[in-house]
Amino acid sequence: MRWLALGFVTVVPLSCGLLETGLDCTADSVAGIRVFVVDSVTGAPRATEAIIYARSGSFVDSVIGRNLAPPGVEFSAVTLANDRAGVYEVSVRREGYAQWSKAGVRVVNRDQCHVATTELTAKLQAR
Repeated sequence: MRWLALGFVTVVPLSCGLLETGLDCTADSVAGIRVFVVDSVTGAPRATEAIIYARSGSFVDSVIGRNLAPPGVEFSAVTLANDRAGVYEVSVRREGYAQWSKAGVRVVNRDQCHVATTELTAKLQAR
């Protein structure tokens, strides 16, 4: 069974007048980056216990897998950079595996309110 863990999300109500922008945006938050973390040999999910970072300039977002899954559950994906366009370097660390990273990950605006989600697969190699 695969699980999808979502990073922490800050929701700012845009359509209720708190931030008057003239846009009719929803309060939903859209992941900029979804990273599927798997073992490179078996393809088994390995996001639990992983630490995932997304950096763009001075902005850094991170997710620590152990904080997101119930005990004994291994999940396959995490999300980062919610509603934040930019060019990112994404890195994944997990004990027992070599660090994985990818630079130049682009997140673009889908419309005036949200981004389009960019999906990556981090194939971790055991040490």
